[in-house]
Amino acid sequence: MLNKKSVQMLSELTCADFITYCKTNIIPCLVHLENERVKNLSKAQNYDKICIFFAILMIAGLCIAWILCLFSGNDTNKASGKASIIVSWISCISLFICAIAGWARKKLVSPMINEFKSSVYTLLFSYFGNFKYHEKDMPVYNSAKIMVKGLQLFDKFNIYKCDDCITGNYNGLDIKILDLYLERETGSGKNRSTETIFDGVLLECDCNKKFHSTTIVRLDSLNKLLPPIGLQRVVLEDPLFEKKFDVFSTDQTESRYILTTAFMNRLLKAQKKLGIPVTCSFENRKMYVALHNSKDWFDIDFVNDSFTDIRTFQKILIDLVEVLSIIDTLNADSNIGM
Repeated sequence: MLNKKSVQMLSELTCADFITYCKTNIIPCLVHLENERVKNLSKAQNYDKICIFFAILMIAGLCIAWILCLFSGNDTNKASGKASIIVSWISCISLFICAIAGWARKKLVSPMINEFKSSVYTLLFSYFGNFKYHEKDMPVYNSAKIMVKGLQLFDKFNIYKCDDCITGNYNGLDIKILDLYLERETGSGKNRSTETIFDGVLLECDCNKKFHSTTIVRLDSLNKLLPPIGLQRVVLEDPLFEKKFDVFSTDQTESRYILTTAFMNRLLKAQKKLGIPVTCSFENRKMYVALHNSKDWFDIDFVNDSFTDIRTFQKILIDLVEVLSIIDTLNADSNIGM
């Protein structure tokens, strides 16, 4: 369930003006690319089939090898022991073939997806205002990485991946939207382990309230036992909010100035509406909102989504509206009642 403004934006995606805008400004740029997609569609589908077949073969092989190993009592001199080794090798070869097919598919599909994004995303997002989509070789990606590394909203990570970066102005606020994946890798070899720190969308937004402290709002379910370094636990008066969220800040007084009763109610409302974990922070005199959802934001399905289909454009813009609805729900552009 979205707010009235977001519902209005979604309704515009089916109106005649939007269809005319796409047919006039976007589709003509994509005819050659759609022809190329159709030409390579069967290759991509064949790579998918190869991956699925050899993945199933690998899993089946590992299961059979394990059963044969049990029968042999780990004795490789027995027939079942020798068979388990052979089946294990078949599984390894299957994994290798599956990886090669996946790599080949990526080499085929990625250039066309990237060209699609660079050709039309800025035009597409501009339908809703002053928005720009940035290609991956642009400096904004480096500055975004530095910004994310400096945030206390996230636990420490050493693997950073940003698939998409969108900047713009919404309701008078400068915003930045990042499709992020953050991971922490520790150890090496057999002791190597990985932990997903964040997978979703990060919204950076100007804040009309002036503050100099750092305040972190985390869901209890995502919170670690220890508070972020240099921050203290903040106890708030709202029992419902306290039950859902943990708050940490460098300034107890300023955190209460930021987290008014009205804002806490709106954050709870946003959490309930989206149905996904939502965390936020107030750092560097800006507001950051993290949407913990591992879906492929602002992306398309190469096999099923035509590059010249209005429904493909609608699908992409629905993701943008979902993120912008957070600003509306939190009333982030207001100077009062925040």
